[in-house]
Amino acid sequence: MEVFGLFKGSLRAADACPQVVEGTWDREKVILMSFPDEHSFHEWAQSPPYQEISIDRKSGSEGVVLLAKGLS
Repeated sequence: MEVFGLFKGSLRAADACPQVVEGTWDREKVILMSFPDEHSFHEWAQSPPYQEISIDRKSGSEGVVLLAKGLS
């Protein structure tokens, strides 16, 4: 959470077992994060503090990262 704060990010949702209402979901978890703009996201994603903690996540999962524009 501290790394989010450094780049004005926030955690919007995290669910280890999201309920599939329609269609097919082949993943276990969903995490929704928010950043003020795309530049802030890329700063966070490429930052040394995030790169350090992402090593464990990347070695222990096969995640998919999506970047979607929010509504203003």
